[in-house]
Amino acid sequence: MPSAEQFRIATGVGFLLLWLGFLALQIRYGSVTTLEYVVAGLVTLFLLAGLIPAVRDHPASPPISLGVCAGAVGASAVRNGSVVLSVFAVLMGAAAVVELYNWRTGSELLRFD
Repeated sequence: MPSAEQFRIATGVGFLLLWLGFLALQIRYGSVTTLEYVVAGLVTLFLLAGLIPAVRDHPASPPISLGVCAGAVGASAVRNGSVVLSVFAVLMGAAAVVELYNWRTGSELLRFD
């Protein structure tokens, strides 16, 4: 059974790989504006920073990471009119709210680590 630290690292790497896959699909299937490249680059840098132990261990890291990704995916969903991306953005936003609640109250609601 992996430790909580190993689980957090794997989750961070998983989020980063998921984001990079999403980004590759966006670049491949649509015309991407310069602003969207900037936003995608900032989100990628933000997720990479989440792999640093001091950042990853901060309790606010999960809700902020999820919120940033939900915003970027939601903006893409609005731009493309994609129902699948809209559902994905809503689920990520709900997860961000749960993580924000966990951070502020110190609870472990819906935590798997």
